[in-house]
Amino acid sequence: SGEARVDSGASRFYPEGHQLEWTARVREATSKPIVGTGRFTNPDTMAAAIQDGQLDLIGAARPSIADPYLPRKIEEGRYDEVNECIGCNFCYSRANNHLHIGCTQNATAGEEFRRGWHPERFTRAANADRDVLVVGAGPAGLECAIVLGKREFRRVHLVEAETEIGGTTRWIPQLPCLGEWGRVLDWRKVQLERLPNVEVRTGVRLGPQETLEYGAELVVVATGSHWATDGLNGVTCRPIPGADASQPWVLTPEQVMVKGKRPPGERVVVYDCDGYFMGASLAELLALEGYRVTLATPYEQVASLCVETLEIYPLWRRLHELGVSMATGTTVTALEPGRTLGQNLFADPVTLEADAVVLVTQRVSDGTLYTELTAEPPESLRNAEIEGVYRIGDCLSPRLLGDAIFDGHRLAREIDSPDPSVPLPYLRERPLVTAAATSLAPSRERR
Repeated sequence: SGEARVDSGASRFYPEGHQLEWTARVREATSKPIVGTGRFTNPDTMAAAIQDGQLDLIGAARPSIADPYLPRKIEEGRYDEVNECIGCNFCYSRANNHLHIGCTQNATAGEEFRRGWHPERFTRAANADRDVLVVGAGPAGLECAIVLGKREFRRVHLVEAETEIGGTTRWIPQLPCLGEWGRVLDWRKVQLERLPNVEVRTGVRLGPQETLEYGAELVVVATGSHWATDGLNGVTCRPIPGADASQPWVLTPEQVMVKGKRPPGERVVVYDCDGYFMGASLAELLALEGYRVTLATPYEQVASLCVETLEIYPLWRRLHELGVSMATGTTVTALEPGRTLGQNLFADPVTLEADAVVLVTQRVSDGTLYTELTAEPPESLRNAEIEGVYRIGDCLSPRLLGDAIFDGHRLAREIDSPDPSVPLPYLRERPLVTAAATSLAPSRERR
């Protein structure tokens, strides 16, 4: 129960259909119809459980949040259109800790009533006769371009500086046990291929002048973010003295995962001020590669956000089994070759012997293109016939993957509003208690 429940286990630790070990044996005790749950996301897995007589009905809550039309698509054989759940438990976190459901894969989840967003119906935009340039094909840019295409814009140009689209969704699934997160990119690739009005260009880096000369009336900047190379973090609100990722013994997540940079010695400190999956996943990866890893965090527990996603206890167990030391309540104050200096919760000095440090401290927006474009004289934009410049996702402010996708979706849904940079107001599902009491209670009770 609580944070230890396994019936809603995340894909990071529980394979698809993981409860069949037990639910498949219910048939031995009854002839009544049996409903089973336990991360059924793939139509083939669901069909196999039915055909083998293990279950009569599939309970698929999270998969139906990711794709509300899952049953119909299975019935009609449209398997390649299924927006398959990635098992990140973003939905569980939002519904139970933040009181409004959300979904990484499906930005419309929870917005059907209050914003009027249908997951598969899109109205033609009032300004659909324009061309739109989306700069950056990471999570936010991909989602924005897809929705713009479905809203029938004349041409949507999705331009990516790297040779492949996806941004962080290209390499996050390469972290231990996060392979199913690759569906975020896989599904969107399929969507892009089906939109004739969306053109994808890779290996093209646009600066302000190239953007002005591109010829699109609307420009959406989705250039993402990067992990701080100097240890900038939200705990001290400043860089860490001695932190410099150009040194061989100081690393960032991108350097480890994209560039293949590795620590020069066997002792590694992963310093995690993020508190979600990145620090712990890198610690796990390096431990699996044979390094002696210490996962240090200023928080009272490692990966504290994983409490909300039901990953915390299996995560701690896995780190323990891999021999990862966990130094909680530790704030790093300086880095030196061979030593990581810090203090504990009581400001007592702490020294961690280490040959290298991986900085998972804070992401920094890559917003230069947006700031330079908006700093242009108004006549420069008018001469280029640009009617609006907007920014979305991590480029605006680093955020969770699901929030970045939502931001791209939201802008595309509202790009024909009076000011697309400002979200439209939405319907309130719950009346304010104070307002209800004021209007309904007898006058003497309101005094």
